[in-house]
Amino acid sequence: MDADLPKRCFLRLKSKIEVPVLAFGSGLTLLGTLRCLGRAGIPVHVASPATGYARRSRWCRPLATPIPESPDPAALADALRALPFERAVLMPCTDTSSAAVAGLPAELADRFPASISSSEVQGMLVDKARFSEALRRFHVPHPHTLSVRSVDDLESLPESCFARAFLKPCDSQHFSAKYGVKAFRCTDRKSAALRYEEVSQDGLELMLQEYIPGPATSHYFLDGFVDRDGRILAAFARRRLRMNPSDFGNSSCMVSVPIEEVGPAIPPLEGLLQGLRFRGIFSVEFKRDSEDGAFKLLDLNARPWWYIEFAFQCGMNMPRLAYRDALRLPVDAIPDYRAGRRCVFIQRDWGACRRLFKAGQLSRRAWVRDWLWSEKAIAAWDDPLPAFWDAAMLVSRRVDRVLPRAGIFGKLRARAALLPEALHARRSTGRSLLAQCGDLLRLRMSPIRLRSAEYYDFRLYDPRYSMADRCAFAGEGMKKEIHRRLNNKAWEVLMTDKLVQAAYLDAAGLPHARVYAIATTEPRLHGGARCFAEPGPLAGFLRSGMRYPSFVKPIKGNEGRSCHSLTAYDGATDRLVLGSGKRIRVEEFLEGLMDPTGFGFLFLERLESHTLVSAMCGPTVSSIRMIVLLHDAGPELLHADWGIPAGRSQVSNFAKGETGNLIGGLDIATGRVTKVLGGVGRGRREVELHPISGRHMKGFVLPDWREAVELCLRAATAFPGARWQNWDLAPDAEGTRTPGTELFGGRLRRAVSHRKGDPRGAAGPVPRDLRLPRGP
Repeated sequence: MDADLPKRCFLRLKSKIEVPVLAFGSGLTLLGTLRCLGRAGIPVHVASPATGYARRSRWCRPLATPIPESPDPAALADALRALPFERAVLMPCTDTSSAAVAGLPAELADRFPASISSSEVQGMLVDKARFSEALRRFHVPHPHTLSVRSVDDLESLPESCFARAFLKPCDSQHFSAKYGVKAFRCTDRKSAALRYEEVSQDGLELMLQEYIPGPATSHYFLDGFVDRDGRILAAFARRRLRMNPSDFGNSSCMVSVPIEEVGPAIPPLEGLLQGLRFRGIFSVEFKRDSEDGAFKLLDLNARPWWYIEFAFQCGMNMPRLAYRDALRLPVDAIPDYRAGRRCVFIQRDWGACRRLFKAGQLSRRAWVRDWLWSEKAIAAWDDPLPAFWDAAMLVSRRVDRVLPRAGIFGKLRARAALLPEALHARRSTGRSLLAQCGDLLRLRMSPIRLRSAEYYDFRLYDPRYSMADRCAFAGEGMKKEIHRRLNNKAWEVLMTDKLVQAAYLDAAGLPHARVYAIATTEPRLHGGARCFAEPGPLAGFLRSGMRYPSFVKPIKGNEGRSCHSLTAYDGATDRLVLGSGKRIRVEEFLEGLMDPTGFGFLFLERLESHTLVSAMCGPTVSSIRMIVLLHDAGPELLHADWGIPAGRSQVSNFAKGETGNLIGGLDIATGRVTKVLGGVGRGRREVELHPISGRHMKGFVLPDWREAVELCLRAATAFPGARWQNWDLAPDAEGTRTPGTELFGGRLRRAVSHRKGDPRGAAGPVPRDLRLPRGP
């Protein structure tokens, strides 16, 4: 049996197994699973996009086309059908992938088996509210828990209930990704209500749970495996020694303990697993109540956990058991393991140790003992690269915090950040680092003065493109030259100051969003709009004088930063309702306004999206970017693209894909969408269906296209001092209007949405007519 083998014996085993494993996940859980299977001679392929130190493991074999993580079984089934494997065992390491694997259709069960519970059981274990009900049904000791459906549920409780309680999410994975913590402490009813309102606006549900007091050493974990017949074939107990953060944190140091130490917790857990007909790997967290000595069940993970490799180092290879069980091979029980072994996650444990040093609860001797004579979470003699990679990233982050962001250090930092991009380019296209350096040098010395980041951001390293194709890219290096030759600097204020621009558009008779109010440190005038220099009067205006819905944007700014959509004011709760549905106090909203330029904000009329456009991409107003070259004979439309709202942002700006929005190339003759791209950096890809509406975007024709082009060309003639103009137009319910223009904005959008060939090709051509006379 595995427990009788030496710790490193799996290194000497030669694999005679032909059925590989497809692992889903990332981070420490994925790394531990890879090592457990790899040391047993089982080939492993990583289906998820492999990043970080797990990607550097000797046993990591990423798929050529990663499978995006999604809880949708249908999406996973489609991806699995396209794989070349005759058969493979699925090993999900996250709640999201577990939900997808458990819900796969029966037709794929033989080709892609997995040792996992039914989709109903998996869903119940992930939903902590339903899980709490199951604990009550099977009489498992656990903290008192109340599902919170509204603020009224909190108001109905006595104040004493909040003294020892905290708010816990029903969906812990999404909650942790959003807020970076596991739960929120609440000291009274008011703090609990405020937290509940904040979280509920993001679509997450909460529970109010009793807090069991006690130090980190009161936490115990019982990990194991249940086979297809419902037998518990492995059980591994460990006790937490330190955790970081100190409350609602993760273990940073632990020790394996005899199974007898958690003996009272085993019978109720067995009843729960048998009652649910559970199957697969599990990790259960208990906390021993100091008042009655009972083990209270806090959480159950129905998948591999962070420290699954520590169980292997103590003699229990859980992934191997799951692998054999999935293939319906004989699986022997593991009766024993090595107790008294310690494991430390150094990167997390340092913060816990510093805190205990200051409190006098940890000696230097104990700290050195734990760090020297223990198993390490990432480091391994037979797989050293993940530890080296993690150490390099840690040093890089520390250096990044210390060194200044300007001058030579800023340039060195920017160059170092491009190394992963260069390595990815070499892996994906076979273009050597030396050839890439040659491209960068030639492009930097060419008239376009291309920057290194642009070379990688737009994948100009693709060997299918010649140097002439690469030199046809108008990057950031051409910005100053085009601006110097084509635009009169005296006209710049009309392009950059949104308030001055609004007044000029009024005088020119061009339609645009009306200005309701101005917030600046110095008084400014604009028609009937009120100007506020202090937050107090502005808050009163938002409560009683503002016309809703409205839109807030900086007087100077670009790429949609610091913009907010206001739907209404709720007088009953004294909160503003944002376009995302979130509610926020008026004073809190004003405090959170970030003015990067110091020129203040405009409160504008919020445009309503055209009905055809909103049916395609939701209520957020989209924008059309048109690039116009103003000749002496008249304006010429050179390029157009469509900013498509698709993320949580209240604007449609693409912003290098960081907003989650999409960008579509347009046929300037018809307004038809020719191509849509989304994603950031190397993850940029062509998108067929809109993620919200599910409709096909390619081939969609924007409404009132001819009127939009005519409006843009007419507006261009109103700015004779700027020969190169970028206009943003919004197709709204009342017709196309002009949110604004820039001297040279949108260079990135142009490059992304119009590439030669496919989405990985070079960008559109550099404007050749750079000898036009300057504007007046």
